[in-house]
Amino acid sequence: PKPLEPPKPLRERIRSLRHLPRLLRLVWETHRGYASLMVVLRLFRALVPLGVLWVGKLIIDGVVAAIGTAQGGVPPHFGDPAVESLIRLVAIELGLAVVGEVLARASALVESLLGDLVANRTSVQLMEHAASLDLAQLEDHEIYDQLERARRQTVGRIGLVTGLLASVQDAVTLVTLSVALVVYVPWLLVLLGLAVLPS
Repeated sequence: PKPLEPPKPLRERIRSLRHLPRLLRLVWETHRGYASLMVVLRLFRALVPLGVLWVGKLIIDGVVAAIGTAQGGVPPHFGDPAVESLIRLVAIELGLAVVGEVLARASALVESLLGDLVANRTSVQLMEHAASLDLAQLEDHEIYDQLERARRQTVGRIGLVTGLLASVQDAVTLVTLSVALVVYVPWLLVLLGLAVLPS
């Protein structure tokens, strides 16, 4: 087996980010519809946790209110407006969970399709470039090695873009949850910060 390459130094990794705009442009030009849909799905996915948190708060508030308004020690039962409201909230919470899962599946599908299109496009560009070389260049082992490495790396280039979008999605989720916590329970913001630190 081939030995694993040591990780690149941080400076070199930061320097390689200069190629990111070119990669983003390649993805955008490959299929603008899929690229736009990928971003929109990620943004919606970023907002789902806030919706789940908000509806969860309403459910807890509803349970507390229903218990507080129980008359004569009789527990709330079906038919009470408070219980019907709770059932609706639980259904909304379940719906949000399903929507989050559907968005995740749809996002994975779109990213996979776009990844295949980007891989195909870069493969075609590579073949066109190889066809433009003369025979002496193709017999040069260094040029051949570069072409072979480029060919291997045509697959999975979309992974960098999806990783970037995942980071943006997490940042949007973090910001929206932070704002919600500041409004309702400011001290929980400290716990959120501690939970995020390891990642």
